[in-house]
Amino acid sequence: QVLALFPRALDTGSEHGTVTVRKGGVSCEVTTLRAEGELLDVGARAHSIDFGMCLKHDLLRRDLTINALAVHVASRALFDPLEGQQDIFSGTLRAVGSAEDRLGEDALRAMRAY
Repeated sequence: QVLALFPRALDTGSEHGTVTVRKGGVSCEVTTLRAEGELLDVGARAHSIDFGMCLKHDLLRRDLTINALAVHVASRALFDPLEGQQDIFSGTLRAVGSAEDRLGEDALRAMRAY
């Protein structure tokens, strides 16, 4: 749907619900709400991604609080249930929930934090 609305958008991962919208020299990743699918191996990414319906549940599955932010584009309202914006300003990297659990779910998360 997003690709249809923004013809210049880049398909950066539509199979995972992510596209990059470009407008006026600015690029912004747009991702549909998701829920984790079945894990095949401990420490690996989910085998499947289920598209979700609840913004808060989507943000709670993220790795870091700074990645658990959402903006309502029309109203410019920030949805920040885990205080990720405060972590950005203070230069803090904080896991959503247990860091051990988050890193155990997907071993690449540690590398993506850098």
